[in-house]
Amino acid sequence: SYLYGDPGPANALIKKDNPEMTDDLLVYGRQAMKRHGVVDSGAAKTLGIGAMTDARWKRFAAGMIKAGVYPAGLDLSRAYTLRFVNRGVGMKRPSPAAPLPKGKVPASQLSPPAPLPKGEGRTAETPLFLLPSPLGRGAGGEGC
Repeated sequence: SYLYGDPGPANALIKKDNPEMTDDLLVYGRQAMKRHGVVDSGAAKTLGIGAMTDARWKRFAAGMIKAGVYPAGLDLSRAYTLRFVNRGVGMKRPSPAAPLPKGKVPASQLSPPAPLPKGEGRTAETPLFLLPSPLGRGAGGEGC
């Protein structure tokens, strides 16, 4: 992985697309991501990179509702899905043949995501985080 393995191939791609990046900046950035737990802290330590939980979403929504960003009657169950996360991504496993942690499903057994609805209007299937927020940025939150 980039953080704990050989960052060379990724750094080469970064420098190809962004020649202003120096080796020193890349080393500093990688060390800062590790030091501050940008990628693998909190729930990601046990659930994998990109982890989200119902509890975290409830805390996020409560804060946004309290701040007046979202209405009090927000149906949070339509704002996100845990279907594609919490599968141990980025976690070290003893061997490729080692069993996944309890409750995890191999990527080869996942169903492809449903296509997003067309058009700009919201439908019952459109997750809230794909809509423009009142602040002009994505609805955001941990894992977005």
